[in-house]
Amino acid sequence: MSVNWTAVRPRPVTATARANAPAQAPAAKPSAAKLPEAPIAHLWRPLRGALLFARGLVGKVTALFRPGFKPQDAASPDGRARETWAALQAKMGLAPGAGVYAEHAGGSITATVWPYGQALAAALDLAKLDGNYDQVKALAKGLSNFKKDGAYAPGPWGGKRLWDDNAWVGLDLIQAYGQTKDPAYLDQAEALFPFFLAGLAKQGGVYWEENNPRMSLNACANGPAAEYALRLYMITKKPQYLAYAKNLDGALNGPLRSPEGMYYDNVGDDGTVGKEFYSYNQGAALGADVLWYKVTRDKKYLDRAQQTAKAALKHFGKGDRLWKQAPSFNAIFFRNLLTLDAVAPDPAYRKALDAYLDRAWKEGRDPKTGLFTQGGMGSYTAGKADMLDQAGLTQLFALAAWPKDKLADVS
Repeated sequence: MSVNWTAVRPRPVTATARANAPAQAPAAKPSAAKLPEAPIAHLWRPLRGALLFARGLVGKVTALFRPGFKPQDAASPDGRARETWAALQAKMGLAPGAGVYAEHAGGSITATVWPYGQALAAALDLAKLDGNYDQVKALAKGLSNFKKDGAYAPGPWGGKRLWDDNAWVGLDLIQAYGQTKDPAYLDQAEALFPFFLAGLAKQGGVYWEENNPRMSLNACANGPAAEYALRLYMITKKPQYLAYAKNLDGALNGPLRSPEGMYYDNVGDDGTVGKEFYSYNQGAALGADVLWYKVTRDKKYLDRAQQTAKAALKHFGKGDRLWKQAPSFNAIFFRNLLTLDAVAPDPAYRKALDAYLDRAWKEGRDPKTGLFTQGGMGSYTAGKADMLDQAGLTQLFALAAWPKDKLADVS
Protein backbone atom coordinates (compact mmCIF):
# COMPACT_ATOMS: atom_id res chain seq x y z
CA MET A 1 0.00 0.00 0.00
CA SER A 2 1.43 3.36 -1.02
CA VAL A 3 0.94 6.23 1.40
CA ASN A 4 1.74 9.87 0.70
CA TRP A 5 3.11 10.93 4.07
CA THR A 6 3.63 14.53 2.97
CA ALA A 7 -0.01 15.13 2.09
CA VAL A 8 -1.54 18.03 4.00
CA ARG A 9 -5.29 18.42 4.34
CA PRO A 10 -7.16 20.19 1.53
CA ARG A 11 -7.94 23.81 2.24
CA PRO A 12 -11.11 25.20 0.69
CA VAL A 13 -10.28 28.51 2.34
CA THR A 14 -7.36 29.10 0.01
CA ALA A 15 -8.69 27.90 -3.33
CA THR A 16 -8.90 31.40 -4.75
CA ALA A 17 -5.58 32.33 -3.21
CA ARG A 18 -3.79 29.48 -4.93
CA ALA A 19 -5.27 30.43 -8.28
CA ASN A 20 -3.77 33.90 -7.93
CA ALA A 21 -0.49 32.91 -6.30
CA PRO A 22 2.64 34.68 -7.61
CA ALA A 23 5.44 32.55 -8.96
CA GLN A 24 8.13 34.14 -6.82
CA ALA A 25 8.50 33.96 -3.06
CA PRO A 26 7.14 37.01 -1.24
CA ALA A 27 9.40 39.61 0.29
CA ALA A 28 7.79 39.42 3.73
CA LYS A 29 8.66 36.42 5.84
CA PRO A 30 8.02 35.46 9.44
CA SER A 31 10.31 37.63 11.52
CA ALA A 32 11.68 35.15 14.03
CA ALA A 33 14.45 32.74 13.10
CA LYS A 34 13.55 29.07 12.99
CA LEU A 35 15.20 27.04 15.72
CA PRO A 36 17.46 24.26 14.45
CA GLU A 37 15.96 20.83 14.75
CA ALA A 38 17.87 18.01 16.38
CA PRO A 39 19.21 15.61 13.69
CA ILE A 40 17.57 12.65 15.38
CA ALA A 41 14.16 14.25 14.84
CA HIS A 42 14.55 13.90 11.06
CA LEU A 43 14.97 10.15 11.53
CA TRP A 44 12.34 9.68 14.22
CA ARG A 45 9.47 11.60 12.64
CA PRO A 46 8.95 9.40 9.53
CA LEU A 47 9.38 6.32 11.72
CA ARG A 48 6.79 7.63 14.16
CA GLY A 49 4.38 8.26 11.31
CA ALA A 50 4.93 4.76 9.96
CA LEU A 51 4.40 3.22 13.39
CA LEU A 52 1.15 5.11 13.87
CA PHE A 53 0.01 4.05 10.41
CA ALA A 54 0.78 0.42 11.29
CA ARG A 55 -1.09 0.81 14.55
CA GLY A 56 -3.99 2.23 12.60
CA LEU A 57 -4.10 -0.82 10.35
CA VAL A 58 -4.12 -3.09 13.40
CA GLY A 59 -6.88 -0.99 14.90
CA LYS A 60 -8.90 -1.24 11.72
CA VAL A 61 -8.66 -5.04 11.78
CA THR A 62 -9.47 -5.37 15.49
CA ALA A 63 -12.44 -3.06 15.00
CA LEU A 64 -14.06 -5.82 12.96
CA PHE A 65 -14.34 -7.87 16.14
CA ARG A 66 -15.59 -5.11 18.42
CA PRO A 67 -19.32 -4.63 19.07
CA GLY A 68 -20.85 -2.54 16.32
CA PHE A 69 -22.29 0.91 16.78
CA LYS A 70 -25.94 0.79 17.83
CA PRO A 71 -27.77 4.06 17.21
CA GLN A 72 -30.41 4.96 19.76
CA ASP A 73 -32.04 7.96 18.04
CA ALA A 74 -31.65 10.05 21.18
CA ALA A 75 -34.03 12.94 21.79
CA SER A 76 -32.03 15.23 24.11
CA PRO A 77 -28.98 17.28 23.06
CA ASP A 78 -26.94 15.43 25.69
CA GLY A 79 -27.95 12.04 24.29
CA ARG A 80 -27.36 13.14 20.72
CA ALA A 81 -23.89 14.39 21.64
CA ARG A 82 -22.98 11.04 23.16
CA GLU A 83 -24.37 9.09 20.24
CA THR A 84 -22.52 11.27 17.73
CA TRP A 85 -19.31 10.81 19.73
CA ALA A 86 -19.89 7.05 19.96
CA ALA A 87 -20.20 6.89 16.16
CA LEU A 88 -16.90 8.77 15.82
CA GLN A 89 -15.21 6.30 18.17
CA ALA A 90 -16.69 3.29 16.39
CA LYS A 91 -16.02 4.42 12.82
CA MET A 92 -12.78 6.41 13.19
CA GLY A 93 -11.17 5.23 16.41
CA LEU A 94 -8.18 3.10 15.45
CA ALA A 95 -6.69 3.06 18.94
CA PRO A 96 -8.85 5.70 20.66
CA GLY A 97 -7.56 4.92 24.14
CA ALA A 98 -4.12 5.92 22.87
CA GLY A 99 -5.40 8.89 20.87
CA VAL A 100 -5.04 7.33 17.41
CA TYR A 101 -7.84 8.07 14.95
CA ALA A 102 -8.52 7.83 11.24
CA GLU A 103 -9.10 10.97 9.21
CA HIS A 104 -12.24 9.48 7.62
CA ALA A 105 -14.70 6.72 8.50
CA GLY A 106 -13.38 3.35 7.43
CA GLY A 107 -9.93 4.70 6.66
CA SER A 108 -6.54 3.82 8.07
CA ILE A 109 -4.62 7.06 7.46
CA THR A 110 -3.89 8.71 10.80
CA ALA A 111 -5.87 11.89 11.35
CA THR A 112 -4.07 15.20 10.96
CA VAL A 113 -3.87 17.65 13.84
CA TRP A 114 -6.76 19.88 12.62
CA PRO A 115 -9.50 17.23 13.06
CA TYR A 116 -7.63 15.75 16.00
CA GLY A 117 -7.78 19.08 17.84
CA GLN A 118 -11.48 19.42 17.13
CA ALA A 119 -12.02 15.95 18.60
CA LEU A 120 -10.21 17.12 21.72
CA ALA A 121 -12.59 20.09 21.85
CA ALA A 122 -15.54 17.68 21.57
CA ALA A 123 -14.17 15.52 24.39
CA LEU A 124 -13.83 18.60 26.59
CA ASP A 125 -17.40 19.68 25.87
CA LEU A 126 -18.67 16.21 26.77
CA ALA A 127 -16.54 16.03 29.92
CA LYS A 128 -18.19 19.20 31.17
CA LEU A 129 -21.48 17.30 31.20
CA ASP A 130 -20.43 14.20 33.17
CA GLY A 131 -17.02 14.95 34.68
CA ASN A 132 -15.32 12.02 32.91
CA TYR A 133 -11.98 13.22 31.52
CA ASP A 134 -10.56 9.88 30.29
CA GLN A 135 -11.00 10.77 26.61
CA VAL A 136 -9.59 14.25 27.19
CA LYS A 137 -6.46 12.78 28.77
CA ALA A 138 -5.97 10.27 25.96
CA LEU A 139 -6.38 12.89 23.23
CA ALA A 140 -4.20 15.41 25.03
CA LYS A 141 -1.46 12.80 25.38
CA GLY A 142 -1.76 11.97 21.68
CA LEU A 143 -0.91 15.56 20.75
CA SER A 144 2.74 14.64 21.32
CA ASN A 145 2.62 12.69 18.05
CA PHE A 146 2.35 15.99 16.17
CA LYS A 147 5.07 17.96 18.00
CA LYS A 148 7.67 19.66 15.80
CA ASP A 149 10.05 22.44 16.89
CA GLY A 150 7.89 23.65 19.76
CA ALA A 151 4.58 23.59 17.87
CA TYR A 152 2.30 21.10 16.14
CA ALA A 153 2.81 19.85 12.59
CA PRO A 154 -0.10 18.69 10.40
CA GLY A 155 0.74 15.03 10.93
CA PRO A 156 3.05 12.68 12.83
CA TRP A 157 5.19 12.58 9.68
CA GLY A 158 5.83 16.32 9.98
CA GLY A 159 4.95 18.83 7.27
CA LYS A 160 4.79 22.62 7.20
CA ARG A 161 3.22 23.92 10.37
CA LEU A 162 0.12 26.09 10.24
CA TRP A 163 -0.71 28.90 12.62
CA ASP A 164 -4.43 28.16 12.59
CA ASP A 165 -3.83 24.51 13.55
CA ASN A 166 -1.82 25.64 16.52
CA ALA A 167 -4.38 28.27 17.49
CA TRP A 168 -7.15 25.66 17.66
CA VAL A 169 -4.95 23.34 19.74
CA GLY A 170 -3.91 26.25 21.96
CA LEU A 171 -7.56 27.05 22.61
CA ASP A 172 -8.21 23.39 23.46
CA LEU A 173 -5.39 23.42 25.99
CA ILE A 174 -6.69 26.63 27.54
CA GLN A 175 -10.18 25.15 27.84
CA ALA A 176 -8.68 21.99 29.35
CA TYR A 177 -6.90 24.13 31.93
CA GLY A 178 -10.10 26.03 32.68
CA GLN A 179 -12.06 22.83 33.27
CA THR A 180 -9.44 20.81 35.16
CA LYS A 181 -7.15 23.48 36.68
CA ASP A 182 -4.23 21.23 35.72
CA PRO A 183 -1.31 23.66 35.20
CA ALA A 184 0.31 21.31 32.68
CA TYR A 185 -2.33 22.31 30.11
CA LEU A 186 -1.62 26.00 30.64
CA ASP A 187 2.12 25.37 30.35
CA GLN A 188 1.56 23.59 27.02
CA ALA A 189 -0.58 26.45 25.74
CA GLU A 190 1.97 29.09 26.72
CA ALA A 191 4.79 27.04 25.19
CA LEU A 192 3.23 27.64 21.75
CA PHE A 193 3.63 31.42 21.98
CA PRO A 194 7.14 31.64 20.43
CA PHE A 195 5.73 29.96 17.33
CA PHE A 196 2.99 32.57 17.15
CA LEU A 197 5.54 35.35 17.47
CA ALA A 198 7.51 33.80 14.62
CA GLY A 199 4.46 34.07 12.38
CA LEU A 200 3.92 37.82 12.67
CA ALA A 201 3.85 39.66 9.35
CA LYS A 202 5.63 43.00 8.94
CA GLN A 203 2.33 44.66 8.03
CA GLY A 204 0.61 43.17 11.09
CA GLY A 205 -1.33 39.99 11.62
CA VAL A 206 -0.17 36.38 11.71
CA TYR A 207 0.49 34.26 8.64
CA TRP A 208 -1.36 31.05 7.82
CA GLU A 209 1.32 28.48 6.88
CA GLU A 210 5.07 28.62 7.20
CA ASN A 211 7.16 28.73 4.02
CA ASN A 212 4.13 28.91 1.73
CA PRO A 213 4.89 30.22 -1.80
CA ARG A 214 2.10 32.75 -1.23
CA MET A 215 2.31 34.02 2.33
CA SER A 216 -1.15 35.19 3.36
CA LEU A 217 -3.06 36.55 6.32
CA ASN A 218 -6.09 34.32 6.80
CA ALA A 219 -9.09 34.99 8.99
CA CYS A 220 -8.97 31.35 10.08
CA ALA A 221 -5.57 31.99 11.68
CA ASN A 222 -5.92 35.57 12.92
CA GLY A 223 -9.30 35.05 14.60
CA PRO A 224 -8.44 32.01 16.76
CA ALA A 225 -4.88 33.25 17.39
CA ALA A 226 -6.34 36.47 18.78
CA GLU A 227 -8.69 34.43 20.98
CA TYR A 228 -5.75 32.30 22.11
CA ALA A 229 -3.70 35.36 23.10
CA LEU A 230 -6.62 37.10 24.81
CA ARG A 231 -7.53 34.04 26.85
CA LEU A 232 -3.91 33.66 27.95
CA TYR A 233 -3.90 37.31 28.97
CA MET A 234 -7.11 36.87 30.96
CA ILE A 235 -5.51 34.00 32.87
CA THR A 236 -1.95 35.27 33.31
CA LYS A 237 -2.21 39.08 32.90
CA LYS A 238 1.06 38.97 30.92
CA PRO A 239 1.15 42.08 28.70
CA GLN A 240 2.80 40.36 25.73
CA TYR A 241 -0.38 38.42 25.08
CA LEU A 242 -2.50 41.55 25.00
CA ALA A 243 -0.02 43.27 22.66
CA TYR A 244 -0.09 40.25 20.35
CA ALA A 245 -3.88 40.23 20.19
CA LYS A 246 -3.86 43.94 19.40
CA ASN A 247 -1.52 43.33 16.47
CA LEU A 248 -3.89 40.74 15.04
CA ASP A 249 -6.94 42.92 15.60
CA GLY A 250 -5.49 45.44 13.16
CA ALA A 251 -5.29 42.81 10.43
CA LEU A 252 -8.68 41.27 11.13
CA ASN A 253 -10.48 44.58 11.14
CA GLY A 254 -8.50 46.11 8.33
CA PRO A 255 -8.11 44.29 5.01
CA LEU A 256 -9.98 41.17 6.15
CA ARG A 257 -13.22 42.90 7.18
CA SER A 258 -15.87 43.39 4.53
CA PRO A 259 -18.24 46.36 4.20
CA GLU A 260 -21.08 44.05 5.30
CA GLY A 261 -19.40 43.52 8.66
CA MET A 262 -18.15 40.02 7.86
CA TYR A 263 -14.67 38.61 7.34
CA TYR A 264 -13.06 37.66 4.05
CA ASP A 265 -11.04 34.49 3.88
CA ASN A 266 -7.54 35.84 3.24
CA VAL A 267 -5.31 38.59 1.89
CA GLY A 268 -1.92 37.80 0.38
CA ASP A 269 1.35 39.69 0.59
CA ASP A 270 0.69 40.54 -3.06
CA GLY A 271 -2.54 42.34 -2.06
CA THR A 272 -4.88 39.76 -3.57
CA VAL A 273 -7.97 39.26 -1.43
CA GLY A 274 -9.82 35.94 -1.24
CA LYS A 275 -13.35 37.22 -0.68
CA GLU A 276 -15.05 33.95 0.19
CA PHE A 277 -17.17 33.90 3.32
CA TYR A 278 -16.90 30.86 5.61
CA SER A 279 -18.90 30.47 8.77
CA TYR A 280 -15.95 29.62 11.01
CA ASN A 281 -14.14 32.82 10.11
CA GLN A 282 -17.10 34.86 11.31
CA GLY A 283 -17.28 32.85 14.53
CA ALA A 284 -13.64 33.19 15.56
CA ALA A 285 -13.56 36.91 14.77
CA LEU A 286 -16.71 37.73 16.75
CA GLY A 287 -15.45 35.49 19.53
CA ALA A 288 -12.29 37.58 19.72
CA ASP A 289 -14.42 40.71 20.02
CA VAL A 290 -16.35 39.17 22.91
CA LEU A 291 -13.03 38.60 24.68
CA TRP A 292 -11.89 42.15 23.89
CA TYR A 293 -15.07 43.40 25.51
CA LYS A 294 -14.44 41.29 28.60
CA VAL A 295 -10.87 42.57 28.87
CA THR A 296 -11.56 46.27 28.21
CA ARG A 297 -15.29 46.73 28.89
CA ASP A 298 -15.25 48.92 25.79
CA LYS A 299 -18.66 48.57 24.17
CA LYS A 300 -17.28 49.11 20.67
CA TYR A 301 -16.06 45.51 20.70
CA LEU A 302 -19.41 44.14 21.78
CA ASP A 303 -21.11 46.26 19.12
CA ARG A 304 -18.76 44.88 16.49
CA ALA A 305 -19.34 41.29 17.61
CA GLN A 306 -23.10 41.82 17.39
CA GLN A 307 -22.75 43.42 13.96
CA THR A 308 -20.77 40.42 12.73
CA ALA A 309 -23.28 37.99 14.20
CA LYS A 310 -26.20 39.80 12.58
CA ALA A 311 -24.49 40.01 9.19
CA ALA A 312 -23.42 36.36 9.30
CA LEU A 313 -26.87 35.08 10.26
CA LYS A 314 -28.36 37.12 7.45
CA HIS A 315 -25.81 35.90 4.90
CA PHE A 316 -25.89 32.22 5.86
CA GLY A 317 -29.63 32.31 6.45
CA LYS A 318 -30.27 32.65 2.72
CA GLY A 319 -31.20 29.43 1.00
CA ASP A 320 -29.08 26.51 2.17
CA ARG A 321 -25.87 28.47 2.70
CA LEU A 322 -25.45 27.43 6.32
CA TRP A 323 -26.48 23.85 5.57
CA LYS A 324 -23.85 23.62 2.83
CA GLN A 325 -21.04 24.81 5.10
CA ALA A 326 -18.94 22.05 6.63
CA PRO A 327 -20.33 21.10 10.07
CA SER A 328 -16.83 21.67 11.47
CA PHE A 329 -17.00 25.29 10.26
CA ASN A 330 -20.46 25.73 11.72
CA ALA A 331 -19.29 24.31 15.05
CA ILE A 332 -16.74 27.09 15.39
CA PHE A 333 -19.31 29.67 14.29
CA PHE A 334 -21.98 28.57 16.73
CA ARG A 335 -19.76 27.97 19.73
CA ASN A 336 -18.53 31.55 19.46
CA LEU A 337 -22.07 32.76 18.90
CA LEU A 338 -23.01 31.07 22.17
CA THR A 339 -20.23 32.92 24.00
CA LEU A 340 -21.68 36.16 22.62
CA ASP A 341 -25.15 35.08 23.74
CA ALA A 342 -23.80 34.53 27.25
CA VAL A 343 -22.67 38.17 27.36
CA ALA A 344 -25.35 39.87 25.26
CA PRO A 345 -28.37 37.54 24.91
CA ASP A 346 -30.26 37.44 21.63
CA PRO A 347 -32.85 34.70 21.00
CA ALA A 348 -31.90 34.68 17.30
CA TYR A 349 -28.59 32.98 18.13
CA ARG A 350 -30.01 29.96 19.91
CA LYS A 351 -32.89 29.73 17.45
CA ALA A 352 -30.44 29.40 14.55
CA LEU A 353 -28.42 26.74 16.40
CA ASP A 354 -31.45 24.70 17.40
CA ALA A 355 -32.81 24.76 13.84
CA TYR A 356 -29.48 23.65 12.41
CA LEU A 357 -29.02 20.81 14.90
CA ASP A 358 -32.61 19.60 14.51
CA ARG A 359 -32.22 19.45 10.74
CA ALA A 360 -28.82 17.78 11.04
CA TRP A 361 -30.27 15.02 13.21
CA LYS A 362 -33.37 14.48 11.06
CA GLU A 363 -31.96 14.96 7.57
CA GLY A 364 -28.17 14.76 7.73
CA ARG A 365 -27.66 11.74 9.96
CA ASP A 366 -27.47 8.20 8.64
CA PRO A 367 -29.40 6.25 11.31
CA LYS A 368 -27.48 3.07 10.48
CA THR A 369 -24.03 4.52 11.18
CA GLY A 370 -24.64 7.63 13.26
CA LEU A 371 -22.56 9.62 10.75
CA PHE A 372 -23.76 12.83 9.14
CA THR A 373 -23.54 12.10 5.44
CA GLN A 374 -27.07 12.60 4.10
CA GLY A 375 -29.57 15.22 3.01
CA GLY A 376 -27.11 17.27 0.97
CA MET A 377 -25.44 18.43 4.16
CA GLY A 378 -22.09 20.17 3.76
CA SER A 379 -18.87 18.33 4.50
CA TYR A 380 -15.22 19.24 4.83
CA THR A 381 -14.23 16.53 2.34
CA ALA A 382 -16.87 15.89 -0.30
CA GLY A 383 -18.17 12.34 -0.33
CA LYS A 384 -16.55 11.27 2.94
CA ALA A 385 -17.56 11.11 6.57
CA ASP A 386 -14.91 13.22 8.29
CA MET A 387 -13.63 12.92 11.81
CA LEU A 388 -13.53 16.72 11.67
CA ASP A 389 -17.24 17.14 10.95
CA GLN A 390 -18.30 14.40 13.35
CA ALA A 391 -16.30 16.09 16.10
CA GLY A 392 -17.84 19.46 15.26
CA LEU A 393 -21.37 18.14 15.59
CA THR A 394 -20.47 16.41 18.85
CA GLN A 395 -19.37 19.80 20.15
CA LEU A 396 -22.60 21.49 19.15
CA PHE A 397 -24.91 18.85 20.61
CA ALA A 398 -22.90 18.91 23.83
CA LEU A 399 -22.89 22.71 24.06
CA ALA A 400 -26.65 22.76 23.48
CA ALA A 401 -26.86 20.84 26.78
CA TRP A 402 -24.47 23.11 28.73
CA PRO A 403 -25.87 25.52 31.31
CA LYS A 404 -26.04 28.94 29.66
CA ASP A 405 -23.93 30.59 32.37
CA LYS A 406 -21.02 28.27 31.52
CA LEU A 407 -20.90 28.95 27.78
CA ALA A 408 -18.57 31.91 28.20
CA ASP A 409 -15.88 29.36 29.19
CA VAL A 410 -15.87 27.62 25.79
CA SER A 411 -12.63 28.28 23.94
